Amino acid sequence: MPDHPQISAIICTHNRAAYLGGAIDSLLVQDFPDNFEVVVVDNASSDYASPESSTSRTREVVEARQGDRRLKYVWEPEIGLSVARNTGAKEAGSEILVYLDDDAIAEPNWLRVLHAAYQSNQKLAVAGGKVNLLWPSGVSPPEWLSPGLAQNLGAYDLGDTCLYVTAAGLTPRGVNYSIRRAFLQQIGGFDVKLGRVGKKLLSNEELRTTELALELGWQVVYLPEALVLHHVAAERLNKAWFLERGWWQGISECYREQLSDRAGIAQLGRGGERILRGVWKSFKYIRDPGLRFENFVFAWGSNRLFERSHPRPDFCTEIDQQALGYRQYPSLLKSSARLCRSHFIHQNSTAFRFKHSIMTSSSSKIPVSVLIPAKDEELNLPACLASIARADEVFMVDSQSSDRTVEIAISTGAKVVQFYFDNRWPKKKNWSLDNLPFRNEWVLIVDCDERIPPELWDEIAQAIEDPNFDGYYLNRKVFFLGQWLRYGGRYPDWNLRLFKHQKGRYENLGTESVPNTGDNEVHEHVILAGQVGYLKNDMIHEDYRDLFHWIERHNRYSNWEARVYYNIIEGRDDSGTIGAHLFGDAVQRKRFLKKVWVWLPFKPMLRFILFYFIQLGFLDGKAGYTYARLLSQYEYQINAKLYELRCCGGQLNVAESQSTLSPPVVITQETEVKLP
Repeated sequence: MPDHPQISAIICTHNRAAYLGGAIDSLLVQDFPDNFEVVVVDNASSDYASPESSTSRTREVVEARQGDRRLKYVWEPEIGLSVARNTGAKEAGSEILVYLDDDAIAEPNWLRVLHAAYQSNQKLAVAGGKVNLLWPSGVSPPEWLSPGLAQNLGAYDLGDTCLYVTAAGLTPRGVNYSIRRAFLQQIGGFDVKLGRVGKKLLSNEELRTTELALELGWQVVYLPEALVLHHVAAERLNKAWFLERGWWQGISECYREQLSDRAGIAQLGRGGERILRGVWKSFKYIRDPGLRFENFVFAWGSNRLFERSHPRPDFCTEIDQQALGYRQYPSLLKSSARLCRSHFIHQNSTAFRFKHSIMTSSSSKIPVSVLIPAKDEELNLPACLASIARADEVFMVDSQSSDRTVEIAISTGAKVVQFYFDNRWPKKKNWSLDNLPFRNEWVLIVDCDERIPPELWDEIAQAIEDPNFDGYYLNRKVFFLGQWLRYGGRYPDWNLRLFKHQKGRYENLGTESVPNTGDNEVHEHVILAGQVGYLKNDMIHEDYRDLFHWIERHNRYSNWEARVYYNIIEGRDDSGTIGAHLFGDAVQRKRFLKKVWVWLPFKPMLRFILFYFIQLGFLDGKAGYTYARLLSQYEYQINAKLYELRCCGGQLNVAESQSTLSPPVVITQETEVKLP
């Protein structure tokens, strides 16, 4: 064994000789520059070639490689994954312990990325990376396997940006997992009542460990560069295995809730709610084999089997690049661009060939100019920019940000324009459409807290080639408190965001002079001179900032909404807008209903009833209830400010914000260029 290893890689194995050799070999060829060790914990393997054999196949695999002094074999007679992990930690000689599944393959830089993270952040307790699935030769994912269920096979992907994990549900998975020894000793090791024991598919040991880390003030991080490929065993590709997995997951969740002092009658209520929700959604998605079976498994296990997201990053904040040793945003984003963007890899193609094909696809530019309005968005912007890397051109229109927003945008090659609002029309987006020198016919408008998934980019590339359409509505998935709001009228949420920039402009609702609403269009819609279509894939709306910012933003929005209500009551001419039509499109129908809504009494209470009960917001759990309460409060603010407007001669009784006007400029990495 090497003297004073800087990092210890641990493989816990039980009767997996067919895969074990590949896992060990992937560690022995790591490009880590310093001393490291590989500890294989044989957890009572009994895979003997014959009754006469004295050595198991598992041990033979290890012994065939023990010419490498970095490799160490340890026997653990008590079966249990958590037991084996604790044994590995005891036998290892370094402060940093990294765990790789016996049926996984680590990328050559795996140890180096994990080691750098711990060395740069002494408060880091747990770290892990992306996991892509490696399918048997000739086998494709069955149609009933949804992305959510794929997580039960080990798939784990929070995107291509490093993230602090601030909610245990997004913990790194055991396939690709590391922990600091000092923290592991602090909590007394892995809980042996959690984690797989033979054929009992118990789990949640990583979830519980992350819970403790966050409670004790440590940090947990997701590192996309620390990539691992995970073999999918053929025997797991049947529905019975997933149902059994769901059952044991339910038992694990029950025990974990007991550890968290959440047992009792309330636990029965939560389990019952999950069963009903899973059964109801199984019928709702009866025509979708993946979602139908996913929700059935959810009900069968009576617990949170997996965190559905995209997502995932609602529980996270952008990682401190300095703390993880990344010195510049360009290097981070270039590294992220090298990562795989799919959960599914076939064994008959090597990891290198797979990644090369994905890189070629993802790096091909699509002739679309992206417009991003921004102000003080350093937390949201990196993920947004990473998601639009396939665009041919990116403009970020900034409003004198005081944080690192401009620095981040410039580092990725985006063109940054400063916009100075003078409380007159046009506001930021329309001004940008009128003045920016787009080099492409098509423009895509993306807010900083929005993401464009790869599948949507693929659809956009095809859609802009269709000569029959001049613009497209995009549907948004809105995430709140870490959960996709599927109900309460939040989905579908259509927005006209992709269009030929010469043919579309935002409507003017006469609110530009209202103080404290900001310089950006709030809920105005695009009026397009041409034919409009609808795209199938969703864009993601996920704000990485906290509730303080949500409430602050909606305080400003309520000023805007109060003026819109006021204009309706006063009978203001709505020419130049999309119009309000009961039999128009979804946006026009909503505008028509708003004209009726303005005159109703008890609107705050009605808003809660509408969202939470009539539109089934209660099915979104705690997030749905919180959102409903906040919407009710928002409606109350609007009505209070409407009263102020009507009693003060059409003026909000607040001080107008002051601004110093300056000419707009375009900032690039090389120079500053005045706009004509």
